[in-house]
Amino acid sequence: IDTSGNIQISTMNLNATTTKSILTITSLVVDNAGAYHCVGQIIALLNSEEAMSSSIAVKVLVPPAPVFISINSQPEDPVVGDEFTLVCQFMTLPIFIQYLSITWYHDNTLLTLSNNILVEDSQITTDTLQSNLTIRDAVLSQSGTYSCLATVYNSASTTSSQISI
Repeated sequence: IDTSGNIQISTMNLNATTTKSILTITSLVVDNAGAYHCVGQIIALLNSEEAMSSSIAVKVLVPPAPVFISINSQPEDPVVGDEFTLVCQFMTLPIFIQYLSITWYHDNTLLTLSNNILVEDSQITTDTLQSNLTIRDAVLSQSGTYSCLATVYNSASTTSSQISI
């Protein structure tokens, strides 16, 4: 095993006769997939050796980019002073849903949450996350392009909606 990268092996003596070795993968990558085999030896007092071994197969799953489902505004044409909500939905494989996050932007600038700008995310099925962006007391400067960016690890998808107030 090449231990110069993200794989480390540490050994510690538990007592006078027992040693423990630990293999740690610090930053998992696809190339780390495969079979790992550990062999230990028992050296008896009469110089006979007995070997013990254990193996494990490591699979590395790479999440696909989230799939865009929908984005819509309620109401569709807000006016000054209205409250409006943008709803954005993305889907991923169920095993990755806990890692799916959605981030909102207004005219390519990350939105800052406040008393008048709220975000509520909810998992609506085993594979779908919905994010609701609510703007209270809308003002003209809040017209523009609203984008939601969905990410799962390093995979991402985005969509946007134009809002005119």
